[in-house]
Formats: sequence, C-alpha cells, structure tokens
Amino acid sequence: MKTKPFPIAYRIAVAAALLATTLVPSGSATATGATLSFAPTDDARVNFEDPDTNYGADLVLAVDGSPPRRSFLWFAVQGIGTNTVERATLRLYGVNPALDGGQVTRLLESFSEFTVTWNSMPQEDPSPVAPIGRVPLDWVEIDLGKDAEDLDHLISPEERLRVAMAIQ
Repeated sequence: MKTKPFPIAYRIAVAAALLATTLVPSGSATATGATLSFAPTDDARVNFEDPDTNYGADLVLAVDGSPPRRSFLWFAVQGIGTNTVERATLRLYGVNPALDGGQVTRLLESFSEFTVTWNSMPQEDPSPVAPIGRVPLDWVEIDLGKDAEDLDHLISPEERLRVAMAIQ
C-alpha cells in the first residue's frame, strides 16, 4: 500500500490569516508602495460529516476533500478611498502541511461565523479565484489578483471581501 508524504487535509491558524493590498492612486500608473493589511472579521469552517454543527468558535480553519470540509474568511476592507488596488494577497499559516491546498473561491453571500454550518453555508462562485498550491508548515501566500480588473469582482460595494477555501 502506497502512503502519501503529506495528508490532503490541512489546517490553517485563523489568527494568522491576513489580506494585504497594494494601492495605486487614481489616475496614476505607479503603485504608492502603501500596503494595507486586514485580519478577517469572520472566519469559520464547515464539515460534511457534521452538517448541522457550527465551528465558528474554533481557532483553526480546515480544508479537506474527504470528508469534505470548507473554510470561509470575510474581511472588512477599509482605507482604499479613491485608490485602485493593484494586488491582493491572502496570507495563511499552515499548521498541517499538504501537497495540494485546493483553491480560493469568491463567496456570493455573506455568512456569520457563529451560525454557519454545512447545511447553511453561503453559495460560492463556481470559478476559482486562485489555487492555494502546496501548504507548508509555514506561511503561504495566495495571489488573489494583480490588477483592478481581477480584483473588482472580489470586493463588494460595502468593501467586504468574502472568500472560501475548498478542495474540489
């Protein structure tokens, strides 16, 4: 029987999830070098095997393909003003390595970390935003987009960025 060097499932420390954005002033072609960082305002995971259980108070997020588990992050994006976001990077700290971390998708609905379950999880855009790639026992950075066109669909009018992580 073959064994895998790393499990498919992985866990991410919630406190270590950050969204960083680099800004470009309106009408300028050059980045200001200003970087804004945001911690998630809401984060939660859901588990197919426990479809009515809420894990919003847990300190780690988990993503797995078998049994299916998904994790959600919601960021309040503030301070952009009239600037354009040039790049957005999701930084996560892996606490359980994996060869394939799955993908990041955009959430089409809001959620509450204290009530979301597998049976009530928000709808996701079927098109992935970015692959997560290999998850080490360290920081992993996921590029969510490199220009305003990529990023416009991610940030809602109320300046909220909602993403999900899943292994499809």
